[in-house]
This record gives sequence, structure tokens and C-alpha cells, in this order.
Amino acid sequence: MVGTCDVDDGWEEAEDMPEVTIEVRTNGPYRVKGAVSIVDMAGNAIPREKDGDVFLCRCGQSGEKPFCDGSHKRCGWQDGSAG
Repeated sequence: MVGTCDVDDGWEEAEDMPEVTIEVRTNGPYRVKGAVSIVDMAGNAIPREKDGDVFLCRCGQSGEKPFCDGSHKRCGWQDGSAG
């Protein structure tokens, strides 16, 4: 089921909503698949270098936040998963 949650009205079915998947990668970034826009706290779009999947930093070390730049590999960050 795909839908939206409105605090006042509860769960509603969403029609024509593009499918988005967020994959948690072992010891790596979040991989976001689907048509998404990334915006800052003020609602301004954050430009992306290319279309396609988006990789978001989880280690906190990226120089390209919110995007992953591979810093997790250089700093040895691990997410604590068993994988």
C-alpha cells in the first residue's frame, strides 16, 4: 500500500504517486531509488550532479552532505549491522 499520512485526517491512499525505495546499505549510505527531490530546511532544492539513484551519507563525514562521497570507507565507519 502506498499512501500519505496527514496528522489531521490519518492515512490516505495516494494515486499516481511515484514509487520510491530507500535501501539501507551495510556500512554505507542510504540508496534512494525513484523520483525524489532533496530539499534543505528552507524548502530549497539541493541540486544533484546527475539523475538516477541518490546516495545519502550516514557516517557524518561526507564533504558533500547530504550526499555520500565515500568518506565512510576512508574513516572506517561501520553501522553495527551483522552483515
